[in-house]
Amino acid sequence: MRVSLVVFACVLLGGNTCLTARPSSMAVVFADAFAALGPLLSVYNAYAQYQFTGTPVNVPFDLSATCEQVTSSFAWLRDELACQSASADSAVMTDAAWLALDVEGFCVRHESLLQSLSHTISVSREILDVASGTRLFAAIHAVDDRLQQLMSDVFNGLADGCAVWSFAVTFSMRTILTQITLERIDPSLHAILYGTPDATGPPFAVPVGVEAAMATLVAVQGIDLSEEEADIARAAADVILTYLLSDDATCDAQG
Repeated sequence: MRVSLVVFACVLLGGNTCLTARPSSMAVVFADAFAALGPLLSVYNAYAQYQFTGTPVNVPFDLSATCEQVTSSFAWLRDELACQSASADSAVMTDAAWLALDVEGFCVRHESLLQSLSHTISVSREILDVASGTRLFAAIHAVDDRLQQLMSDVFNGLADGCAVWSFAVTFSMRTILTQITLERIDPSLHAILYGTPDATGPPFAVPVGVEAAMATLVAVQGIDLSEEEADIARAAADVILTYLLSDDATCDAQG
């Protein structure tokens, strides 16, 4: 009932509580949801490595606080998607609402265990066995899978090439900016920014400063970044993101 009321209320409001109907705004909330889930995923990956190699599982995070952030981010994602009146897909809206509710339940259900795991240099085998027995790691993996599927459904439902490009670029820029340590930028960024791997500029007209910022990122993709290069990359990503979220962003094709 709670899920149905959330969806119904947002449809009834017609998007009045949303940030905006732009694909870029949806990309931001997805990027933030993945960033919030990051610490839990790192624990899941560490446990998977432990199973294969016996490598100690280190948890530097306060997982209880992390779970609060995950709950908040997924609720924001739910609300933003539910209020997208321009692309009111009831299946997507319902999936987002259920996911937010299930994540909230996950955090409540595993609260004491997450506290036990937090800030542990080397988690004991006993605690790992308890976590595995309560399906903590399986639940983390399931949340990640559902979030990826939800984003795929939203992405595949975008109306046109401009919306697809705006979503992909915004998601990439926000992801860069949410990384605590930026060591390397995936070489696939060229194709995301420019539309294809062989293009030499963005497929849609952007201000000169934004195009220069894109060229800056393309120049440092695929290499190990120094601290100075990482700072330059973050500044460039911020320029691009700010533009795509602004009212000035257009979809005029490059001449």
